Amino acid sequence: MSSARGSQRSSDDLRLVHYRRQALNESLPLLEDPDESLRAMATEEVAELQQQIDRLLSATLPAHLLPPSTSAHLSCIIELKAGMGGSEAAIFTREIRDMLIRYATNNRWKCTILESTSASDTAGADGLKDCTIRVEGDGAYGRLKWEAGVHRVQRVPLTETKGRTHTSTMAVIVRPLPHHPGNLCFC
Repeated sequence: MSSARGSQRSSDDLRLVHYRRQALNESLPLLEDPDESLRAMATEEVAELQQQIDRLLSATLPAHLLPPSTSAHLSCIIELKAGMGGSEAAIFTREIRDMLIRYATNNRWKCTILESTSASDTAGADGLKDCTIRVEGDGAYGRLKWEAGVHRVQRVPLTETKGRTHTSTMAVIVRPLPHHPGNLCFC
């Protein structure tokens, strides 16, 4: 989404909050009405308006509190690295790669696997030690940058024969990709 469309949408959302608050203020006196059926309708309307206002504010307010990103419109490079947990961490890394590729495809972004190191174990479970993905499309970095960091999963892995829960980790690194990829320098 372009920044102009995004700012227009959040302005529209703030206008909706204003209108919902006006409607709420008009409905509040009806809570004291002597007619019981009118009070019941007002109670439902007030609750619905409060929920709508809460949803709109939680979706809109953060965008107004944070400064606009100058790199949100860029494409990105994502690096995935298996962490602690052995073969289960490698399986988790592959699952995260598959999830990110599905997400990018659903957003009509172009995905290219630049590099991938598989980690097969004796139990036949295929995983990844590391993987580098290029995601090209308007706003890819702005949406995917929040995935960066260490991710953890606790589950009974496919490789576990005794039913014990294991904890595995993997790291995600997301970098913006400049418009002119010849200028790449990840020093």
